[in-house]
Amino acid sequence: MSLLPSSASSPVLRWTTATAFLSDHDAREVFLPSDSPAEDEQEPPASLQQQGHALSTSTFFPPGANGFVLCRIVENGYTLDLQWSSFSKGSPQRTTIDEQDQAAFIELDDEPTTLPPVRFVFPARLVPSPAFVVTVGEQGARELQVYAVTEMGYLYALRFAQPRLFYSILEGEDWSEEFKVAGLEGKLPVLVHGVDEARVVIACADGSAASVVIADGSNNLIETELRSASSFSVRSLIPSFSSRNLGSPSSLKAAAASSPSQVLSVASSTSENGAVSFAFAVSRDRKLKIWSLETGACLKAIDLPKPSSGSSALTLNSSSMELDSFDSPSTPRLPKAGLLLPPTPQPFVKLVAGSPTSPFASYLILFVPASSTTPPAFFIYGIASDEDSGALSELTPVGEKVCPSSNAALVDFEAQPFGLGRGGDEAWTLWTAWEEGGESQVRFIALPELEGVAADGEEWTSVDRGASASTAQWTTAYFDEILEGNQKGITEVFVEHIAFPGRYSPSTLEYALATYEEAIDAELDDINERPEALNLYYESVLERICAVVGSTVELEQSAQTGAYLYDAYNKRLKVEWLRFVAMLNQSRASALFPTSLAVDSTRRLAFVAMRDAISVPIVQETSLALRELAQLPEDDEQRRTFLNINPDALQGSYSHLAPRGPRSDLFTILSAIDQLSSILSTADARNLEAELISKVRTPLTFSIEEVAIDVYERALEPHLSDEAVSSLDDKLRGILTPEGSFQTLWSMLTTSEVIQPLRDEEVAPSATSDLSNALLTDALATSIEARYQLAKGLSILLLFIYAEEDGLIPELASLTSASFATLHTLASLRWVAQQAAAPAPEVAQDQDVLERFGDMKVSNGKAQEDGDSPYPSFSLLNGLLRTRYSPPLSHSVPLPSALTHAMSSFLSSTGLITQKRLVVDSPTDVEFALRLRQLGLPALALEFVDAYPRGAGMLYVRGLAQLDLGRVEEAQADFSRAAPALYEEKVRLDEDSGVSRVLPFEVAGSLGRYYRHVVALFVEQGVDAAVVVFARLAIEALAEEGITEENVEKDLWLKLFRSSAALGLYEEAYTTLMTAPHDETKSSCLAHLISVMCENGEVELLTRLSFVGLEADLERNLAFRARNSDPLASPNYYKILYAYHVAKGDYRSAGTIMFQQARRIGEMSARGGSFRELATLQCQSYLAAANALSLVAKEHAWIAVIPSEDPSDRSTKRRKITYEIPDEEFASSATRAPEIVELVDIRREYTIALSRLQLSAEFPELERTNFSLEPEAVVALFSQTGAFDQAFTAARTLDVDLSSLFEILAEKCVALALNPTAVDDASWVALNDEAATWEGSLASKAWRLLERHLERHDTDGTYRFRLFVLERTLATNRGAKVPTFLTDFFLTHDAHALIRTMIKYDRLDEAFKSSLATIKSASTSSGLGSTSLPYSLFDQLLALKVEDSSAEGLRERQKELREAIETRSRALEKAQRAALR
Repeated sequence: MSLLPSSASSPVLRWTTATAFLSDHDAREVFLPSDSPAEDEQEPPASLQQQGHALSTSTFFPPGANGFVLCRIVENGYTLDLQWSSFSKGSPQRTTIDEQDQAAFIELDDEPTTLPPVRFVFPARLVPSPAFVVTVGEQGARELQVYAVTEMGYLYALRFAQPRLFYSILEGEDWSEEFKVAGLEGKLPVLVHGVDEARVVIACADGSAASVVIADGSNNLIETELRSASSFSVRSLIPSFSSRNLGSPSSLKAAAASSPSQVLSVASSTSENGAVSFAFAVSRDRKLKIWSLETGACLKAIDLPKPSSGSSALTLNSSSMELDSFDSPSTPRLPKAGLLLPPTPQPFVKLVAGSPTSPFASYLILFVPASSTTPPAFFIYGIASDEDSGALSELTPVGEKVCPSSNAALVDFEAQPFGLGRGGDEAWTLWTAWEEGGESQVRFIALPELEGVAADGEEWTSVDRGASASTAQWTTAYFDEILEGNQKGITEVFVEHIAFPGRYSPSTLEYALATYEEAIDAELDDINERPEALNLYYESVLERICAVVGSTVELEQSAQTGAYLYDAYNKRLKVEWLRFVAMLNQSRASALFPTSLAVDSTRRLAFVAMRDAISVPIVQETSLALRELAQLPEDDEQRRTFLNINPDALQGSYSHLAPRGPRSDLFTILSAIDQLSSILSTADARNLEAELISKVRTPLTFSIEEVAIDVYERALEPHLSDEAVSSLDDKLRGILTPEGSFQTLWSMLTTSEVIQPLRDEEVAPSATSDLSNALLTDALATSIEARYQLAKGLSILLLFIYAEEDGLIPELASLTSASFATLHTLASLRWVAQQAAAPAPEVAQDQDVLERFGDMKVSNGKAQEDGDSPYPSFSLLNGLLRTRYSPPLSHSVPLPSALTHAMSSFLSSTGLITQKRLVVDSPTDVEFALRLRQLGLPALALEFVDAYPRGAGMLYVRGLAQLDLGRVEEAQADFSRAAPALYEEKVRLDEDSGVSRVLPFEVAGSLGRYYRHVVALFVEQGVDAAVVVFARLAIEALAEEGITEENVEKDLWLKLFRSSAALGLYEEAYTTLMTAPHDETKSSCLAHLISVMCENGEVELLTRLSFVGLEADLERNLAFRARNSDPLASPNYYKILYAYHVAKGDYRSAGTIMFQQARRIGEMSARGGSFRELATLQCQSYLAAANALSLVAKEHAWIAVIPSEDPSDRSTKRRKITYEIPDEEFASSATRAPEIVELVDIRREYTIALSRLQLSAEFPELERTNFSLEPEAVVALFSQTGAFDQAFTAARTLDVDLSSLFEILAEKCVALALNPTAVDDASWVALNDEAATWEGSLASKAWRLLERHLERHDTDGTYRFRLFVLERTLATNRGAKVPTFLTDFFLTHDAHALIRTMIKYDRLDEAFKSSLATIKSASTSSGLGSTSLPYSLFDQLLALKVEDSSAEGLRERQKELREAIETRSRALEKAQRAALR
């Protein structure tokens, strides 16, 4: 369907080129299974310097598919690179395509991302242009077959099943077959052409050719030699057949010498019934040869035709060619060497199937290269064949197209019913791709002859090369011009050039860097002198380039003055950068070298495949077309034609240029702009541009007239001569309609739509693919730059008009203001196009995230890796195309127009291209800034916002960007400045307001809700200081607005409290807690405050705060935490609660909590070496509990605790319940009664715990918590270790009898008395601190220690412990002397016991002495009954009868006792008589 009216002529639309580089990122390599022998010779030298660049390319368009197969031969010819590519996503449901054809490739078409290439590695170099064919099996399954030939003479058949084709998992060898072509033995194949399924034509350098067919059902080939002789042979490669070689028995080296009869191009045709096939070939000797593929006979060999004298002539040298088989036994006459065509195969001949309305069923198109006397030309023949047999009968010439004379070389051509010129997109068109100076050039011309219409002066239309032709401009002069007067450094200028998005592909940068480093290494005399920069690691290629380039240049000092030679340094540094850029340009030019042309009428697309790029013709937008036409000479035919074109023909395409009048005036205006620009030097133009941009980005404080004149006088007028002013005045006065023409130019710059697709589209638009996005990136960058340069020129010209031609335009102020606004907008767009950052990968992969507003977590905005797409781009522009601003690709117009419409759609969707009269932050500007931030690019969003006036919306977005970058104070300031502006009465909050587009819906209309929204933003980033500020503002604003939403209030109070606590402002947090209006909020805040203060060591402050009304809640919270926390962890809530109770004077509760901690610790298991820690903490807890209860009145010095499961074991480990507890056990009736614990009980448990800790060093088994330690065992263990002080203390506290202790001490004292040198038994004495201060022997110290213990503990009046000691002493050693302190004590306090014990242990002498001492010490002054003497014991002593040798002494002692008794009696009687007187 035609886009333009049928009356449109070819100059209506102008064409340019969009280019996308390729990438081999994530390419999967597959090595072909092969039985072929390895190459005998060394690998031939590389044809291209970059292995990733393609030696040849071809394209296959499967029927019914939306995508296509891009085939590239890379890696010096050893690798076949296959990739499924598409210009749009999905599979458009076209009604003109068979449903089965569409379904066959729908899975590949519906891939959400572009698939990476698959690389098939062959054992030998491939012959260019493998053949493709889609076959249909018995079950209707489709299969893609690829036929490839290697220079070693092997044919490979690769078979890929639908739906994944070569992306399937290739297992086994069924997908690949290898055949040895016998006819290629000793020959060098240079060309392969696919005829149909399982049949190819192979041509060799020696001029021979053969038809090769893969036999059905076998692994054999049927080879048919194509030769000029009448004889031919058909042979099968079955081993029993003859092995005669069809070719000359020469080596590959001999075959490499190209023969004059070498075939350069082949085309084939098969009859409808498939019985007859023909091959058309062009050879080096300028012959067209026609073969029958079934017989191998050469039907005709004719000289290539020459163009007729007139370019439009239809008559060729012969009116027709009758084709009969002939023999040529004689050697043909060869042309002179100078007339031979180059040996490199290229397309000279192609067959085209005619349309239903064409006079012929098929056509032969023949390209004849230029000779010394004739230009290159295309010849079109109609092919006539016999209706019955299908045999070829006649070639009828129907047309001739002479090519423009140039130095270009044909790369490829196609003829299809798809064009861009007259007749619409369904007209038959001859497409050609040329290589001119290493660059691509696309030309096309209509072929009405294929419709049976006579030619009518059709002319070639050339497609502008676009940005791809810029490589030749980047020369030394180009950089010298940039560096002139530039304040930037040399490195910065070159890096900006290199890093410009899309200018150089990643592979180009890597290759140039590697080449540069190799050059550095080659120039070094000593490898140790290698610059350090070359040995370091860098995050990106660009960083390495910045470090490596110029690293060999050093700043030197003058030998005479010692001054640094900066000029010489900068000069050498510039040379190094120029050297590197030259390497880049060389690689870029190689990547853009054209290799093939692809045209498909079904998909209505055309593009040029290059070595490492794809180039697509697109419609030039208005500003670019106008600029190029204006730069043509005034007498140029294209310019004159455009000026005189019918206005109706421009409607729908270049509508702004439809009126004839403004066209001429626009050319005059552009001429004036160019003249004005040519007057300024590069530095002056740069300064003027900077001054202009600075003015348009600064809010105007003066009138537009004053600003314009000020800029003119300072930056423009000093550079204008009187002659220049006069010339410009004359030119401007020649404008017929100044105001309208200037208005038209301004409108053209502010309109995004160029071509509208048809409203009633047959197929719904599709999303653009990565390939289309890469192409659009290139096209948009070119379009934006052209618009910007025009806008800048228009603004500068208006400055001149203000000063010199003030009356030329009536509404000059309005137009100038609008021009400044447009310049500002386009400068922002240009800035976007120049940014190398791309959306973060996680954002780019999630389209839905882009629709969310408000709270959003984004990444740090680092550039996305180029490997995410097979079409690399460093561009922010490309990132926007792939994410939020992805434009639809229309299927109602051809691809060149669809891409241009997609470009216009993108500009419209951004909202930046609008007809603004003032520099303001429009709603679309604000929304675009927000989108940048949402794409994970806060730094770029901030830079974009700073180029606009600081309106409320921009301030809000600026705050978001600052927050993402971690600039909290700046973000807080921006949000605060935006708040009053957002809610002024004059600020609109409807859908046309920028504020409403960036704020969440629920925020609009309420300052309190806005502050709450800001609070949420800062909470997400964890910025508590800002949360405190804005939460207070939100609470106050909501109260003033009368908004009472309980949930909102609770949320704000809670966030205010939490942030205050997080900042360590505990007193403010406490104030917030006590002020909060909701009990639920208070409860939550209280728990959080306790946690924060306790965890940060603010217990002292916590105990000082009153918590009026919340005391019980505080205590319950702390108690709960204590019960459910680890006593060994920090903070220790038992200690915190103890401190709180002590601070409040509640010593009983303080004792309770510490006793609970002690019990809790006792239930815990030792944690691998932490027993002493546990035991120490338990003892401290018991001691603290005891001390606290000691401060309580005695009647209240008790606590109530819930006893353990086993009341008999208070301090044991908590038992693990291994059975189910019945529910009734949890009932209140089943609850155990509390245990009343008094102070003495606490002290008793403390003593056991402390003893366990002290004894564990000597008895490790005590560390086991299941080891029960009884009080008696404590005393016994202490006595065993000699710690008698601890033993006595524990015994008194635990109420253990001390008798055993005193008995043990007595034994030890006796032992020392008997053996004073027994040091081992005296350790308990030697280590005693008190005994260490005494004089005397160990024995005397031991007795003295025993005396001290008796004094301390034998105080009950019975003296039983002394008696135990006395008896144990006498029993242990009957001959030992009883310690004096014992006998003296008993004589004084209990002589009866002493005498009785002496008698008991047969110490009669001591008994008599004690008796005598007792009688003597008895008083007689008080009467007879005043003193009780043991007379019964005396009688027992006196009654003793001893018969042994000691009897004499005994009788003497008895005598003394009787005398003493008598004396005592007399004294008593005397005393009694005296008393009776």
